[in-house]
Amino acid sequence: MSVGMQQASRRPFYSHERDVSWQTPLEGQHAPRASASECPSEILLASGAAAGVVSRTLTAPLDRVKCLMQVGSSSCRRIEAARPLQTLSAIYASGGYRGFFQGNGANLIKVIPEASIRFWAYDRTRLLVCADKARPTFPERLAAGAVAGLTSCLFTYPLELVKTRIAVGGALQYHSVWHCLHHTASTEGVRALYKGLPTALVGIIPFSAIDLGLYETFKARLHARDAAARPLSVRETLACGGAASVVAQLCTYPLALAKTRLQASGMAGQERYAGLADCLGRAWRAGGLLGLFNGFTPNLLKALPSMSIGYVVFEWTKASLLRLRASRRD
Repeated sequence: MSVGMQQASRRPFYSHERDVSWQTPLEGQHAPRASASECPSEILLASGAAAGVVSRTLTAPLDRVKCLMQVGSSSCRRIEAARPLQTLSAIYASGGYRGFFQGNGANLIKVIPEASIRFWAYDRTRLLVCADKARPTFPERLAAGAVAGLTSCLFTYPLELVKTRIAVGGALQYHSVWHCLHHTASTEGVRALYKGLPTALVGIIPFSAIDLGLYETFKARLHARDAAARPLSVRETLACGGAASVVAQLCTYPLALAKTRLQASGMAGQERYAGLADCLGRAWRAGGLLGLFNGFTPNLLKALPSMSIGYVVFEWTKASLLRLRASRRD
């Protein structure tokens, strides 16, 4: 990783502290750092989009494995009990290398607005709920993260459903994102585009709250331990993002499992569920506690690098855009 990116990732993700200077990512020069309240919305949105595209594309194969293991069957033919490596082999056997990225186009169409809105909503909500913006409390961080998750989910949920259906149903069932949207709405009704939304909200609100809240808290603790006020390194940023993601995944995974199964409900070869309770009940009866965490391993293997890389890319892109903006003013 370049020295520039490493320096950029060391600045606080959301600037709660007083303004100081940070080393710019491209030239190693010092420039004034904008506080979170000064950061333009377009920079937050663009940085979030970049973070989502890079992180999701790099982890697309694991995302498809996760979807297939969660729903229990696919175009790869009966991989209900398959392990991650066996599932990868089944994907390659049925679609070659392109099979690993099946549904990634829909995923990117979804993740660009999702990540952009999530980061923007967190930043703006934090400014509203924090009594002391320089020292946000953990509950305030949780609240900002919850609002960020709620907002991004409401705006992008139909694309989340499309991403899941394309990944599970295969290219033979859906030719494109638009075809999936049109087919779902015409055969199952427009309401089907929001199938599983209540479950998704129940899952994403605590996940986003825990993930963003812990990430900011871990970073603040690292800063507090450093008497020299040294900015965080890329490794430290990755560690903070990874640790926060693991805890958030453990706390909310059964709800994510139910969301994916409800989204696939009604598709050819998939079970139909009456709702969240029915879905979780069947998973429990089929495998007990382990049944509620079916597909957790590939999901964690995908989420760890995805979330961590996303944070680093967001910080680097945001710092680069702020630097470019400052240079144009000079």
